[in-house]
Amino acid sequence: MVFYFKARPEAGDYTIFMGLDKYENEELIKYGFPEDIWFHVDKMSSAHVYLRLRKGQTIDDISEGNKVNNIDVVYTPWANLKKTASMDAGQVGFHNSKMVRTVRAEKRLNEVVNRLNKTKVERKPDLKAEREAVNAAERAERKLLLRDKLDRYELYLIKIDLFGTSSSSFRFNFENRIPFLFLGLLPPLALFFLLMISLGSLADLAVPLVSIRFRVFLGPQVAFF
Repeated sequence: MVFYFKARPEAGDYTIFMGLDKYENEELIKYGFPEDIWFHVDKMSSAHVYLRLRKGQTIDDISEGNKVNNIDVVYTPWANLKKTASMDAGQVGFHNSKMVRTVRAEKRLNEVVNRLNKTKVERKPDLKAEREAVNAAERAERKLLLRDKLDRYELYLIKIDLFGTSSSSFRFNFENRIPFLFLGLLPPLALFFLLMISLGSLADLAVPLVSIRFRVFLGPQVAFF
């Protein structure tokens, strides 16, 4: 069982959630999202509370809050949680202690706690399936980015192959290939004019549109038109 709460819009409209017990905490630790921020009251037996950031947000974007008087609340990104086989259920450590932050709660704000309790929803989510869906979406996004990079690189190689690597070499290669361009145009142009002449004596006939696919030789490369 996972308990979900909703922060008010002016506080960030975040989704806040926590497990029913230490065994539920194990699942939350295992299948957390990169956007999750983990909270716990330092040096006390208390719930593990998570706040889910939106895409593009960081731990610096969240505001501070409290529950009881004079306590330290530690928080860190989910990815920094460390779990080993020797740890008890619900127990965690940290990969990097420098990524763990502490906030001092001097005074309990009952109105905040009461308002959050009014938004409380109980669910039995399939945490593994949710995490796998996130992984699949991230893989699809990486594939699109990789395909875009490959397309750009392929175009870059074609430009280098045809025109060289600099604007000066582009101009030099293109100017040197102009004669080949005109030589390549001569055969189809001659064929077109011969056709026009042969049809010119037939006044009742319209000149047909001729679509000619030919190759223009640009030095060692071949361009298709």
